[in-house]
Amino acid sequence: MNYQSFEHPLSPHYVKDGIANPVHPQPGGIGYRHWLGLIENSVDGNNERRPARVIQQFRLTHEDSRMWAFGYDMDNMKARCWYDATMPILAIEEGLEADFKAYIEKMVQAASLTAGMLRKQLKLAIFGEVEVRGDISFMQSHFWNATEGEFFEQARRLRTAIKQGDSEQVVLEHWLSTLKRAAYAVFDTYSQTGDFDAADPRRVALARNELAKSLNGKKLRDLLGLPRQERSAA
Repeated sequence: MNYQSFEHPLSPHYVKDGIANPVHPQPGGIGYRHWLGLIENSVDGNNERRPARVIQQFRLTHEDSRMWAFGYDMDNMKARCWYDATMPILAIEEGLEADFKAYIEKMVQAASLTAGMLRKQLKLAIFGEVEVRGDISFMQSHFWNATEGEFFEQARRLRTAIKQGDSEQVVLEHWLSTLKRAAYAVFDTYSQTGDFDAADPRRVALARNELAKSLNGKKLRDLLGLPRQERSAA
């Protein structure tokens, strides 16, 4: 049976070549990094992800609630894993949705960028320059899980700031600090900086230093729309 072009009302979809396809869970589970596409529409160039129709319809009520997302991670016809998670649906007043969505996008994108920085330096710390095929995605999953609770808390604070006409900068600065702390903590956990039998201490130190440079560089601040910090005079 051909289900092409049929959109199940309980499934989120991605649009490719003008055709909507259902989204399935992927390795690593479901979390706030999927907010864009599960709760909010997401358009990146020619790629579009949109929530299930029931979510789109419910959000018209402008009421807070929770969403339960679940499904199998499939490899062709083989089920690899079952995933499920809940996350809040935060109502935002009509006319303020665009601002809220724009800042939420920045927060998720900043977390994704941080996770990439962390992965790169963890590979260097543990394996050096050698190309390794092993799966270290669980290390990034640790980072995502460690920051999820704070993401939803800051999303609520962001909503309040937008509603009251306050600056969002305090929320975004707090979020950036959260990402940095989590990245350092996860790096230290898996690079085993205190166990010199398990890793080259010099390599670990150099990788951590590079991680610090990335976390404190301009990319994250620019992505979040935060002013660059002035370096103190020597």
